[in-house]
Formats: sequence, structure tokens, C-alpha cells
Amino acid sequence: MIKRAFLLLCAILLTAALAGAEVTYIVGSVSVFRGGEGFSASLGARLKGGDVVHTGDRSRTEITFDDGSLVRLSSNSDLTIERSSTSGLATSTVVSSTGGRLWSTVTPFADPASNYVVKTPTATAACRGTVFRTDVYPDTSTLLRVYNGSVEMWNPMAAIEGPMFWETEGTEGEGGTGERHEVVGPHEVSGPVEVSEGQWTQLILGGMQQLYIAPDGSVAASGEFSPEDELELDEWVTWNQERDAELGR
Repeated sequence: MIKRAFLLLCAILLTAALAGAEVTYIVGSVSVFRGGEGFSASLGARLKGGDVVHTGDRSRTEITFDDGSLVRLSSNSDLTIERSSTSGLATSTVVSSTGGRLWSTVTPFADPASNYVVKTPTATAACRGTVFRTDVYPDTSTLLRVYNGSVEMWNPMAAIEGPMFWETEGTEGEGGTGERHEVVGPHEVSGPVEVSEGQWTQLILGGMQQLYIAPDGSVAASGEFSPEDELELDEWVTWNQERDAELGR
């Protein structure tokens, strides 16, 4: 009896630790790759950590995580769900993209230990209760624009693992110690300023601010952006804003 109760408790704890996501909008061709096998996504399909999502031409999709946060993919975009888990009230969602456009609408978290992280080849963004877009270009450069809330940015070329701790790359004698250490907190970007690659380790972007990271990891542009500029008049932005309004976000 005790053994059975113990096994039941372990099963409950394991289930509680595993979170996932659901496909809540789909247009066109959307594929999911899991364990080396691919299949066409359908509305209501459940996704989990390790899944890779890819959209085709003239396609888009919306993925809603169990905590209510969501990410949308434009056409010809990819997304890997690296982690989706819970621990008590805390949730942790980590996704990555090597190409395409993402729109993230992140719900405020009940637990301050929660996080939502988007990784690209040249930048890592973490937030709590924010709306932002991430565009990854074919040359791996990344544009991030924040619409409301704030996003903490990390330079993955300067360190491994973003929030709270960095881990130096390489081993001793190869440019790094391999040790984890706490770093000075990120600093805010206040308006259109030039930031050198040497200064670029951590930054905080507020509403209507942007950061463009070049393929070599340097900051090519930063500061405020206008809702009237060419990128903001694109149908992708308009649709996402209308979709957020429809969902009451």
C-alpha cells in the first residue's frame, strides 16, 4: 500500500512538472517535427518540449502555452520548444528560432520565478508580461521590438545561459573558465543611442524600443521606433495586434 501510494505521488509530481502548448490558430501549411518524425499540425494539437514547428509559404500559426502565454509564427518561420515546465506556481518556457518572424504575447506571471525566453543565433530575450516581436533574418541577424512591458536582452556570443547567471565559454586556457558567476544587472536603453559590441552584454528594452543585432553579435541599431515606420505598417503587425485585441490581451 505504501509503495503504491509512493508511486502514485511520483506520477502526480512528474505530471505537474511537465507543461506543454496547444496549436490555437493555423492557416496554410504548418509542420511539427518530433523525435525525427514530422507530421502536419492541426488546430488543437498538443505540443511539448523538443518539438520543432515550421510554417510554409503564406502560412502562419499560433501556439498557446499552458500558462496562457502565446507565440505566433509568420510564414517560412521555425520555432523549437526547448522547455515548457512548471514548478508550483512557477512556469518556465524557453523557445528558439533560427529564422523567420515571431510575435510573443506573454501573460503576467503569478510567481516571480517564472520566465519566458526566446533564443536566436545572435540574441536571447527574457520577459514577464510583455508583447514583443522577434525577426531572425537569413544572415542570423536579429531585430527585437517591444510594444509594451519590458524585455531583458542577453548576448549569447558573450555568455551561455541568460537570466541571473552567465557561464563563461570554453575551458580554462581556451578563453573561459567554464564557471558560472553572477553578473551586474542589465541596464536600460533610454532612446536612440549607439551601443558598441563591447558594451553589449545585457540590456533592458522598454515599450516602443528596439534592438538590431548584426550577425557578428554587435549592436547595429538601438533606441526607439515609430508606429508609423515601414515595418510597423506591415500586415503581420496589424494582424497580430488585432488578434491580441480579439483575445482580450
